[in-house]
Amino acid sequence: MARCSSATGADKTFLKYETVKILIKTLFALLVLCRSGQAQSFVNLSFENASFQSDSSSGFYPYLVYASNAIPGWTPYAAGVPQTEILSNNISLSGGAVSITGTNWVYPQIEGKYFVC
Repeated sequence: MARCSSATGADKTFLKYETVKILIKTLFALLVLCRSGQAQSFVNLSFENASFQSDSSSGFYPYLVYASNAIPGWTPYAAGVPQTEILSNNISLSGGAVSITGTNWVYPQIEGKYFVC
C-alpha cells in the first residue's frame, strides 16, 4: 500500500502566502465596490424659490397653483400624466396628486419653508 506524503513546511508556507494574497485581493475588491455604492450627497431641489400664482380660471381656485411657478424646473406627474397645476396647502382625498405645502399648513415642514408631497 502506498503511503501519502504530507506537505512539507515550505509547501505549507506557500499555501498560507497564497491564501493571504487571495484574501487581500478580495478585501480590496469589496472596499472598491462598497465605495462606489455609497449614497449620494444632499441635493437642494430649490422648492424655497416657489412663488404661488393661483389659477383663477380653475374650478378648484384658490387650491391649485401653476406647477411652473411653485416648483420651478420640475414637472409633476400624477398617475404617469404630466400636470400643469398642483395643489397648494391641500391634499387629495380620492386619487394621486402633487401638493406643495407652506408654513401655514396644518402639518409641520420637514425643513425650510415649503414641502412637496
